[in-house]
This record gives sequence, structure tokens and C-alpha cells, in this order.
Amino acid sequence: MTRVSLPFVSAAVPRSLVAGLLAGLPVVAVYLWRGFSLASFGEEPGLTLLRQGFMLVGSMVVGGVPVALYVRYGTVSPLVVAGVLLVPTLLERNPPETPAFGLLVFLWPACVVVYLAVAGVEYALRADGAVGGLW
Repeated sequence: MTRVSLPFVSAAVPRSLVAGLLAGLPVVAVYLWRGFSLASFGEEPGLTLLRQGFMLVGSMVVGGVPVALYVRYGTVSPLVVAGVLLVPTLLERNPPETPAFGLLVFLWPACVVVYLAVAGVEYALRADGAVGGLW
């Protein structure tokens, strides 16, 4: 498989990290576009800022970790899991009281555990052990 050159990225930065960050940006954009907010009524401003940071990191991770795992280890199963989790939540037209997308982003640590578990199983079951990622 041919490697793609990224001239705007230093050679010291892992390509999987760059790919993960680039893949997470659209999910962050959707989070900001939909105007999700976890600001609680009567909550301290510092805690609200911390919670918003948690959600922004979560939206980056939910979209970026599967791509980083694919680029680094060639695992496809985290991409499938991310698709199953993200596509229905992004397509909801009239979000209910607790939108599924906001809940998914809030539970991003659980998403990372699931991504790593399915990637580990796929990597362990791979017969040839070859890494066939994109870059």
C-alpha cells in the first residue's frame, strides 16, 4: 500500500494522530453547530467551562479515535462501530429532551473503551498480522 505524504506535518508527528485530529473536526463542528450545551442552571462558570471542554474533547475523540486506529493498525471494526453510533445520532431531525448525539459525546470514555476492545479483537484475530492502514 502506498503511503500518502503530508507536507504540512512534521515527520515527528505520528500520522495516526494527524488523521485522528482531522477526522474529529467534523464531529466537533456538528457539536458546535447544533449548539449543545451542558450548562446547568445555577452552576458555577468554572464548572460549566470544564464541562464544555469535556464535551469538546469528547466530540473530537468520538470521531477521531477510530480513524487513528485504522491508520496506525489497519483495524476496520472501530470505523464500523463509530458509523453505527454516529450516523443515527447525527441524522435525528427533532432531538428529544436528551439528544442522542449529546449523550454519545458525553459518554466518550465508554466509546473509547469499545473502540479499543473491538480493535484489539480484530487485531488479535487477524491471521497474517500485517498492518494495512491508509498511511
